[in-house]
Amino acid sequence: MALLEQGRCVLDREAAPQPVIEFLNFATRQMTPFARLEKTKTRQGNPAVSADGRGVLYWQVDQIDNDIMLVENFP
Repeated sequence: MALLEQGRCVLDREAAPQPVIEFLNFATRQMTPFARLEKTKTRQGNPAVSADGRGVLYWQVDQIDNDIMLVENFP
């Protein structure tokens, strides 16, 4: 949750078909979706909003992969 003077931003990970960032207006008590996320996987945590309220920062998982490394002559 990112807090602003006029409301707060909330990331709804359960929204279908994609997660969405919504704005809760304190004056009207209305939730307004303003950004649907491209990827369905998001990291834990809530969005952060810039001081002027014009930008939002959030985590998104683009890919998950693993590497297997072989270490020879290990002591």
